[in-house]
Amino acid sequence: MTIYEAVKHVIPVPDAAARYGLDVSRNGMARCPFHNDRNPSMKLNDDYYFCFGCGERGDVIDLTAGLYGLNNYDAVHKLADDFGVGYETVILDPAKIEQKRLEREREQEKERQVFLSLTERLYVLRDWIVRFAPKSEPEALDEELDPRFVEACHDLARVEYLVDVLCTGDEREKREVVKELRSHQILPEAPEKC
Repeated sequence: MTIYEAVKHVIPVPDAAARYGLDVSRNGMARCPFHNDRNPSMKLNDDYYFCFGCGERGDVIDLTAGLYGLNNYDAVHKLADDFGVGYETVILDPAKIEQKRLEREREQEKERQVFLSLTERLYVLRDWIVRFAPKSEPEALDEELDPRFVEACHDLARVEYLVDVLCTGDEREKREVVKELRSHQILPEAPEKC
């Protein structure tokens, strides 16, 4: 098996498209980057893409080459590097390639779970920082700070940073955040909504 075959087998087209900045809907549609597309006209399946507007079509390597102006050789190596498809994959049998794909899917699911938990916590903390802020009247100056307000002030910046890393970081940064939060059980539980 060549590196070309391994990359095409392991990396679904919608995953590469999303990774490289296309907004792929749940039904696999996206705005075509190869023409001035106002509405999603590109259909992305696991193995190929096709644009109903301009007729552009191809596999994951063609998509990457077109997006970055690369030849196929450079595109396949970009994909392999970005998605962690090691060159040892070329000599592995299809069962091991499938195992690697399943491992990647499990990692993506862990990342998704961490992201959902963090965004829920972010929503609650932003609510608390407004709802439980001290009153501004002069007679309220002696008031005790609500513990939820204090927690929100303490945690908000860190949670915003972690969400930013999961949204815009590279694969290594995302893996580190997920690993840190899951292994040390630092993953913040979403506080109860009041």
